[in-house]
Amino acid sequence: RDAIARGTLPELEQALLKQYAEKLGWSTKDKALFCDMSLDILEAQQEFMKMEVHVRSLCHAANVVADHMQQNERFNTRPTILLIGDVGVAKDPWTGLIQPAVFLFHHGFNVVCIELPEFRTSTPRWLKNGPTVVSETLRFLNIRSVHTLACGNGGAIFLEALAQNRGAFG
Repeated sequence: RDAIARGTLPELEQALLKQYAEKLGWSTKDKALFCDMSLDILEAQQEFMKMEVHVRSLCHAANVVADHMQQNERFNTRPTILLIGDVGVAKDPWTGLIQPAVFLFHHGFNVVCIELPEFRTSTPRWLKNGPTVVSETLRFLNIRSVHTLACGNGGAIFLEALAQNRGAFG
């Protein structure tokens, strides 16, 4: 609500709230949760290529870190779901999975969505680099085991990441 009042809510998120919240059947609590979705921007390097990696997340321990827990262990407090939308096709693939993300969060899961803005509409680049970036981002976030919900090209990314790093997927 504060972000909306300040006018700092990004245009896409504001459109989702104003145009689709009612169609999605979102309560006030769901809307607040959506506005609290975290966006972390990381920088990845693969050989000579540097790229931004956006990690959108809903985490039950996002702001609460016990004395014995590192900040990067917060995703291991509950089961974590990795959402991979129709990457390389949809401009903002996470938006197609926002309804299941909110539902899963309300049912006790942490939710993570990994995006590569440079590859926004490039299926070949996603297929070539996406599985490695997804696996390495999960490792960087210290997510020991993740369940996955994928659609479209996200399914192919998941299967290749699974083949590369079976231990990361529960």
